Amino acid sequence: MIKKTHLSILILVTLLSITASSFDGRTKPLPTLREQAVIQQQWLKVRLEKVLPALMRKHKVAMWLVICREYNEDPVFKSLVSPTVFAARRRTILAFYDRGPEQGQGVERLALGGGSNGGLYQVYRDPEVENRELWGEGQWALLRKLISQRNPATIAVNISQTHAFSDGLSAGEWEKLQQALGPEYSKRIVRAELLPLEYIETRIPEMLPMYQQVTEVVHSLLERAFSSEVIKPGKTTNQDVVWWLRQQLNDSGYGTWFQPTISVQRKGSGIPSNLAEDAPVVIERGDVLHSDFGLTALGMATDTQHMAYVLRDGETDAPDGIKKLWPIPTACRTFSWRR
Repeated sequence: MIKKTHLSILILVTLLSITASSFDGRTKPLPTLREQAVIQQQWLKVRLEKVLPALMRKHKVAMWLVICREYNEDPVFKSLVSPTVFAARRRTILAFYDRGPEQGQGVERLALGGGSNGGLYQVYRDPEVENRELWGEGQWALLRKLISQRNPATIAVNISQTHAFSDGLSAGEWEKLQQALGPEYSKRIVRAELLPLEYIETRIPEMLPMYQQVTEVVHSLLERAFSSEVIKPGKTTNQDVVWWLRQQLNDSGYGTWFQPTISVQRKGSGIPSNLAEDAPVVIERGDVLHSDFGLTALGMATDTQHMAYVLRDGETDAPDGIKKLWPIPTACRTFSWRR
C-alpha cells in the first residue's frame, strides 16, 4: 500500500505532479485458476453448511427452491454452485430442506438436474425409474415427489418486486412450478425475499484475506492512474485513464465489474458529466478528478471511488478549500458504521 496519500474508506485525495512516479507498477498476482477453484470450493462448503441453515431458520423457511434454466440463471445461482459450474444444466432445480437442528442433520441439499458440485449436493433421482437425469415433465413430477416425501411447512421461491437478487424465478418456471405442485403444496409457497439477498451478501471470515488483497490492488492501481505515470496534463484524457485501468486489470488476470468512470471537475468550464460514453476530456492542471472503479476476482467484487487534484505549476499542495473537504467522507463513513 502506498503511504504518501490521505486515505479514507470512501475517498482518496491524491496530489498529482509531473515528477517521476515512485510506484513500482506491480499488481499482486492472483493464484492460478486451479488454485482459485479450490479456494472458492472451500468457501462454498462453509457457506452452505453454516450460513445457509442459519438464514433459512431466521426467515422461517422449511424448504427453499432455486429453479433456473440454462443461460437464464437465477442471480443467486452462482453463489450456490461450484466455481467450475458456469451455467444451469437444461433446467437445474436446487432444493434445500431443513431437517431441523434437533436432529443434528442440518439442511439437506438436493440437485434435480446438474451434478453434485463436488459432493456438496445429493443428485436426486427417482429410484422407481431408470437412473438417469430427467428433463421436462418428468423433472417436475420428480420435484413434486421430493416435496411430498418431505412435506415442508413452507416452500420459499425467489420472487420479489423489491430486490433484484431475490427475483430470479422466471415467469415460465413459476407457472410450471404451480402446475407441478398443485393446490395442496402451492398454498405453502412463500416469498422469502431476504433469504437469497442475505445469502449472497454474507461473507465468511475465510474470504476476508483475499478480499483485502483485491481491495489493495484497486487502491494501488488508482494511485498509479492518478500519477504522472499515466496522466500528462494537457495531453491525457479521462478516457485514456479509464482504458489504462481496464487494461491493467485484464493483464493481471482480474475482471472488471463495470466500466470505470473518470470525471473531470473544473471551475467555470461547464464540463458535462463525463461518464464512459461521453466525449473524452483532456485533463488539465488544477482539475479535480473523480473515479468510480471496481474489479472482480474469485466471485468477489469491489466498488471504490477516489478523488485527485492535479497540481498547478509551482504548487506543492492542494488549495486549502480542497483540503477542508477531506474530513467529510470520513465523517460519512463513521456515521454509516454507527447506524
